[in-house]
Amino acid sequence: MKYIFFDAETYYRQQDYSLKLMTPVEYLLDPRYELLGMAFAEGFDGKPFWVEPEDVQDYLRKNNSGVIFISHNMLFDGCLLSYRQGFIPPMMACTLAMTRAVAKQKLGLLPSLAKTAAFLGLPPKGTFIAKMSGVTLAHLRANKEFHQNFREYGMHDVWLCREIFLTWCVRTRQFPISEIPILDNVLRAAVVPQFQIDIPVLEQHLEDVRQQKTDLLISAGIADKSELMSNNKFADLLRRFGVEPPTKVSPRTGETTYAFSKQDLGFLELETHENPDVQALFAARVGNKTTLEESRTERMIAIGKLPWPNQKTQGWLPMPLRYSAARTHRLGGDWQLNVQNLPRRSPLRRALIAPEGHAVVATDSSQIECRMTATMCSAWTLVGQFERGEDVYASFASMIFNMPIDKSKHPTERFVGKQAVLGLGYGLGWLNFIRRLAIDSKNQIGKMIAVPEATGRHIVNLYRVTYKEIAIMWDTLGTKGLHVLVNGGESWQCGPVVIEKNIIHLPNGMKLYYHDLQWADNEWTYDTGYEGRKKIYGPKILENIIQSLARIVTMEAGVRIRQRVRPWALQAHDELVFVVPMADAPTVRQICLEEMTVRPVWMPRVPLAAEANIGTNYADAK
Repeated sequence: MKYIFFDAETYYRQQDYSLKLMTPVEYLLDPRYELLGMAFAEGFDGKPFWVEPEDVQDYLRKNNSGVIFISHNMLFDGCLLSYRQGFIPPMMACTLAMTRAVAKQKLGLLPSLAKTAAFLGLPPKGTFIAKMSGVTLAHLRANKEFHQNFREYGMHDVWLCREIFLTWCVRTRQFPISEIPILDNVLRAAVVPQFQIDIPVLEQHLEDVRQQKTDLLISAGIADKSELMSNNKFADLLRRFGVEPPTKVSPRTGETTYAFSKQDLGFLELETHENPDVQALFAARVGNKTTLEESRTERMIAIGKLPWPNQKTQGWLPMPLRYSAARTHRLGGDWQLNVQNLPRRSPLRRALIAPEGHAVVATDSSQIECRMTATMCSAWTLVGQFERGEDVYASFASMIFNMPIDKSKHPTERFVGKQAVLGLGYGLGWLNFIRRLAIDSKNQIGKMIAVPEATGRHIVNLYRVTYKEIAIMWDTLGTKGLHVLVNGGESWQCGPVVIEKNIIHLPNGMKLYYHDLQWADNEWTYDTGYEGRKKIYGPKILENIIQSLARIVTMEAGVRIRQRVRPWALQAHDELVFVVPMADAPTVRQICLEEMTVRPVWMPRVPLAAEANIGTNYADAK
């Protein structure tokens, strides 16, 4: 494999045309786009060199096989190669993404080249780019000395990129080379868009969202929208209707604050308040406080209408994914689109369509975290139920309600069993279980299930007694596991992971980091580096481990499916989504089911299961 490090330099204007103001796809497809040149470095010791814009394509064509292209922001640079140069790199990697995976607890989620270089003790990144606002290629070539300084700046960036790669992947091996095919898949979802956009569906949805917001304000009798946007004013509005606003203790400040989040049960109960005016007030607050659906729809429409170079078609939507966005290395969304979190009932999913003659195949792991938790904790009764294909939710619901529960005859009771089996594996207490049950039932089945305190306590205690091995693992991780994390000494092999001071080693070579562990106010906390301090205790350690392991299983399945079919079009949580020729869809569906249920060598007894569906759009394939 040949390694090529590169950095693309493009025209920008600080006032109105820059990546600080636009998404990468909007920036790259804008008429003002101009390539100013690229710096390259071949291999691990080749001297960096500069290629002028008119010679870039010839250079790329000579390196279209057996090559891995690496930059410090490949989510942008790879899209530039694809959208503007018509070149799809055979393999891609990104040192920004690698740095995020290795050092986000120190550098945050967007570790720039300058920050990363300083962190590693490398020579500083230059500041020449600050002089380039509004500078075109013609301006550059009119000033030879200025142009030469610019080229040297670009070549130094490439040298830094290579040094970062060598540090993480070769010298310290903190980033496993085996992750590069996964990273390539993540990047490719944006670099090579596979979904087209149904613009009429989005435009109708945007109109509906706006009209709904207007209707809600009118029905609530609100003239000034600011009354809804301010927590204090919204609280006063509630009091005007004789309702005392719900409150909670802020976990961050320890002070009492209003409980106006969609995760707050007291707030959600306003939706079914006996006073219709309070119901309308709740609906207006939700419709106008949350603007994500409207802004995201607007952005998707704008991207869908962009003209693509050398193509007669419009309506392509890249799927930008952020590698290692979470502490557990799960992906996140990017470009202010967050395609990982499209609401299930939203038309946004229906607007993601397969091109003509193609189909969408979506495959999803079934209860993967629950199955892995049971296996890692040696809860063999639960493992056996999964292995035999039993209805685990109905079985546990039968114990809760002390009667046989049938999926078709007792959907509400079974839902309670489902929420218990899926939600109690990480030590959830009875009060939070009651709240989550109410919220999830409202969102998923359209009916809020409210259980009394005694029932909530009964369900949680029953789970911990029935699957006592899981509760024992919480205690073990909260004592022995935390002791090793805090004090070090001899490392501890716990199932497929190894725990040592401040680090949990995952079986694929990745790590979970727990920096600056401190004991205060009767709890252990650690510094995430970008989310402040977080509590850590036995069940939370188990949750971090299981979510990381589930991520490995899903991602590695994606690599194997790619070897047999093609790269995914989108990855979301435990789901992989492919766009394939219609005639191949049934075969691809079967391949997905096979690969998603391959048991990892480090957990051979886990009874994996998966579902896969076919549709002409993302919603239909769910």
